[in-house]
Amino acid sequence: CKDIRIMSRNTQGVRIIKLKKDDAVASVSKVSNAAEIEKK
Repeated sequence: CKDIRIMSRNTQGVRIIKLKKDDAVASVSKVSNAAEIEKK
């Protein structure tokens, strides 16, 4: 997700899952809201 800034975010966001020390993320997907797409 190139739109997510790594630094200088002024929002708290939502934690989806808390990873343990040896866990790793295999993939990330952006899910769009169809209603928002139709408005644009």
